[in-house]
Amino acid sequence: MCPSIIIKNYIIPKDFKKEYYNLRNISKRIVKKFDIYPINEARNVARLGKKTILFLSGDIENYSSNGYERKVSKLATVYLLEQRRKIVLVHRRFEYEKGFKRPKNKKELKKLLDRKKAGIFHSFQFVGAHYIRGLKEWLAVPENGNETSSFMTINYTNPIWEPQFVGDDRVPFHDEIFPYRFRSNTHLGNIMCHQEFRFTILNDVFTAHEGRKRRLEDNEVKFYVEGHKKVKNIISKFNGNLKKMYPHMKNICKNMTVGSTGYIAKRYKQLMANGTI
Repeated sequence: MCPSIIIKNYIIPKDFKKEYYNLRNISKRIVKKFDIYPINEARNVARLGKKTILFLSGDIENYSSNGYERKVSKLATVYLLEQRRKIVLVHRRFEYEKGFKRPKNKKELKKLLDRKKAGIFHSFQFVGAHYIRGLKEWLAVPENGNETSSFMTINYTNPIWEPQFVGDDRVPFHDEIFPYRFRSNTHLGNIMCHQEFRFTILNDVFTAHEGRKRRLEDNEVKFYVEGHKKVKNIISKFNGNLKKMYPHMKNICKNMTVGSTGYIAKRYKQLMANGTI
């Protein structure tokens, strides 16, 4: 049994709590096909337990550039809390070769990129999920050591894009019907598209992951192929629910897809033939 999270001197806003329980009720109507780790339950519990209106949606093993919190919180206070813009503040994500120093600013990052020792996060495997256009222009913007600013603001047009960002309490909760690693985070962008959020790409700030994933392990291949088959029904019902809840956005926001499994399926057949899995 998991231990309780006790937060003193903090009351969860009623509307915030109500939204979470409404989402849980919707998710319970869809039969879960399989489960490994309740990642979205954990994400939502973390949000319910936070003491601030602003929060960072990201991965703990991704290191942020110098001054990230100071720069982004300053801009978020203006854009999100004071002006109430319906946006989230998105940072670019990179990965770099093991054995090299972590890039702490854009100058150091560019050196690694020029030497082919760094690239867009998961660029060898799932680049479509993390690609943000305008990298060359972004690198050319003079770096500001004291604050960040808007590089551009875009709509959510790629249904497999998985942005990481700073947002506020208006950002919807993760849908707990999605199993670990199967659109468990990607679907949030799709919900936000239907709720008419926009995505502001920030200058200078970024995160970097040590190590570059070039190919899936054999057990991961099996995991993805079998998992994709089981998650199709969940995605179909998820798309249907969004169209019913936000009919005015059905021609603007694209349906989320299971994703291409051609390369992975080919490797799966090879591994099966070899008796590896």
